[in-house]
Amino acid sequence: MAVRAASHTKVNLSFKSLTDLAAFKNECACKDFYIDRDSLTLVGTFSEEQLKIATGKYFALYYTEAK
Repeated sequence: MAVRAASHTKVNLSFKSLTDLAAFKNECACKDFYIDRDSLTLVGTFSEEQLKIATGKYFALYYTEAK
């Protein structure tokens, strides 16, 4: 089965606490990201599964950047 290039999406994940942000980052082994600590936001490229974990387990909000 081929992996599609569109399986990862660049988004901003906004967390309620730095603890939740760090726990998600460590659980998902994120590779392409940066952290905005002032806004508790993790910006990067994530798979659909990682987005489900962020929103379901850590109650993060996410949005894509406008092009």
